[in-house]
Amino acid sequence: MAYTQSAGVSGLNELMDIIKESVTSAGWTHFAMNTSSLAPFDSRIARQDVYRINGTSADPTKSYVTLWRFMDSSQAYTGLGMTGFSGCKGFNTPIAISSISRSAGTTVTVAVTCSAAHGLSTRDHVMINGTPLSGAFHEGWGGAVDKPTGGGFNIIVSSTSSFHYTSVNSNPDNFGGPVSGGYALAIYNPTGPYNTGTGNPHIIRVANNPEGPFSVIMYYDEYRVAGVLMQGGNFRPFYFGETARDHVPNDFSSRAFLNTTAASGAVTASLDRSVNNIYVGQKIWFIDPSGSAGTGSLERVTVTSRPSSSSFGCVLSGTYPSGTLVGEDPMPLVICGRQSNNTTTYNLSSADTIWMFHVDATRSTSGFVGVSQNAFPVTDTGITYSSINPDVANYYQGRNVYIERSATSPTGIRGRMVGILAFPLGFQNDQDLMRVGSDPVEDDYKVFTSTLVDANFALGIGPGAS
Repeated sequence: MAYTQSAGVSGLNELMDIIKESVTSAGWTHFAMNTSSLAPFDSRIARQDVYRINGTSADPTKSYVTLWRFMDSSQAYTGLGMTGFSGCKGFNTPIAISSISRSAGTTVTVAVTCSAAHGLSTRDHVMINGTPLSGAFHEGWGGAVDKPTGGGFNIIVSSTSSFHYTSVNSNPDNFGGPVSGGYALAIYNPTGPYNTGTGNPHIIRVANNPEGPFSVIMYYDEYRVAGVLMQGGNFRPFYFGETARDHVPNDFSSRAFLNTTAASGAVTASLDRSVNNIYVGQKIWFIDPSGSAGTGSLERVTVTSRPSSSSFGCVLSGTYPSGTLVGEDPMPLVICGRQSNNTTTYNLSSADTIWMFHVDATRSTSGFVGVSQNAFPVTDTGITYSSINPDVANYYQGRNVYIERSATSPTGIRGRMVGILAFPLGFQNDQDLMRVGSDPVEDDYKVFTSTLVDANFALGIGPGAS
């Protein structure tokens, strides 16, 4: 884990550099979809970074987050958009684009020619981005600029090196032609709105003209980033990555990868490691990181046997390759930002939060679907809003913050937001230090009284704030 703070950040490019340096040092893997340093214009997307979250060797995962710099000219704001997904084609072997063309009219066909064989399949959902050699370029997924019919891109493969899709287009000017450094990436089970230059994606928003300066404070580790962006007296919290799996009992918490293909039907799933915390009768998820045409492969099954510490028996509907992630809720990926079109302060409790996958409250297989769900941060109980004084050891107390969905199709808690504590409002000022234990590195949080987690509870980012 680590903590960083930067003042006088010049703009979103520098913020993306700070994030890249931070998370790659924590073991995330980086891939650049578009390296352009130019500011986007006319509802376009410019620089875009994609990350694979690897976890640790002892507790691995393989989820993905993409961060993309955009500007909505109709709203005169700019920001850093966030989308998460469970798997992709093109991350390890980038699919380079050589040219893009579109037909005339409102409903258009966008044709993409790749530099080599792309390996994509008809019905894959594909996002594209790159630096044009002339004119403007939009990465082409969702929004008013390139809104696909029927949702998702559902591409049609034209040849081994080309594909096309139908788009409802409202702004075709200067789109297409030769592209430098352009890439295609098929992604599966995305969290929330897709990449777009307009509309309301989950974003870290900044004021435009100019973008900076602003300050950012972040906690980051092998699984997530939690932070606050401060600009012009306004505070904007954000979170992207996985929650801590506190909602999974320790006895069921192991996660691992398949080391051989598991075919459909009754099968013994072979794992890449010895795991103790998987039991007969437990519900186990299979998440294929390479996906299948359209949505990607995932399902939830019951463990029927444990032949060894590195295998278990189950009955599968699909076939899963080596590298498939398995475990109980093994990928609790969350995106938390703001969707409204303004650059003012907002509370974490009013941020727009979305997680990947949905399991109903009965934990039945039929209630398991690979779609994103709206959620919201909530604090635990036990520390009241009046608990503003230090405890008997002279340390302050903060509430943990969890992700929960308790409206339609309730799912209960889906993990803890690491890097965040909620402190009762007392006499603190913005950016005061709150020490919750004896170790300044492990136990210091920076508190923000201007942005709340719950009523009467201020947001704290840490530890490591000293």
